[in-house]
Amino acid sequence: MIIKKEIKISLCLSVFPDKKSTAECFESLLNQTLDEIEIICMPDNNCDEDVLEIIDYYKTQSNIPISVMKQEFNYNQVNGEYIFLCNSKDWLSMVALDYIYNIAKENNSDIVLSSVNIYDEKLKSIYELDYGLSNDFMNSNSLSHKLFSNELFSMVKYPYNLYKTSFLEKIDADLNLNEYDIGFFFFKTVFNTSKISFSMEPILNIRKKESDLYYFMANDFNRNLNKEYVSFDVDSFFKSMENIKSFFREKGIYDLYKYDLT
Repeated sequence: MIIKKEIKISLCLSVFPDKKSTAECFESLLNQTLDEIEIICMPDNNCDEDVLEIIDYYKTQSNIPISVMKQEFNYNQVNGEYIFLCNSKDWLSMVALDYIYNIAKENNSDIVLSSVNIYDEKLKSIYELDYGLSNDFMNSNSLSHKLFSNELFSMVKYPYNLYKTSFLEKIDADLNLNEYDIGFFFFKTVFNTSKISFSMEPILNIRKKESDLYYFMANDFNRNLNKEYVSFDVDSFFKSMENIKSFFREKGIYDLYKYDLT
């Protein structure tokens, strides 16, 4: 009789049309020291057959459950206690999920935020990008956003962190994120919980390309935006900003934070 392992983490993998990096990403996911995981692939609309074939290949080569979510994100297809959002352009360190899962369980966290390593493909160099918080915050157990609200608006706002599945489902968080949604997702998750923890070590390696809009959107608006490389949708950007403002109004905290938001 085959005993089905309890799934601790569901890796929700946004898959993009890059065959080489997708294969490297899968290798890092399948070699995690934490065994009780599943991989839920969410292919981008531009993914070609070559990339989809990579997913099919790893399905046959791995004992880890791998599925494809082709429609809108559905929590009914998620079996993990926690969700880790990741991107097929990036890769995880071998002990990443083990490490961050233990932090979440020890502190009963809804969210575990962590710094990341940035790999600059042009310069062929790697450097750490942290949240810019003092050790007083990083060494604490579970925190509320109220304790570091001043820092929240200058922190890097990438979504690739660990989240308790029941928490995301409760706040109805949409995980089909594009570059313009990440700020809204960040604020919606952080301002809906008092159980935030931090990883002391970077666990994710993010590839930086000149053409990636995400690296501009993850920070406050970048004045050096190079239109030669980046296609910027102004309407989508301001729609996202309106969603953030509406969220703060619904929470009754817009007047408190409106200058920070501006």
